[in-house]
Amino acid sequence: MSETSKEDKDNFIEDIKSGQLFKEMKVIRSEEEKAKKQKSDTKEKK
Repeated sequence: MSETSKEDKDNFIEDIKSGQLFKEMKVIRSEEEKAKKQKSDTKEKK
């Protein structure tokens, strides 16, 4: 295995990790948005 292919593999793994992180962040953010919306909805109903 040459140096470049090892580096490429590491970069590939990093990309996957950051991609996963990005997805998780998006999910968390959308969950927070839903929670905020529900709170404001319940306030409006009262």
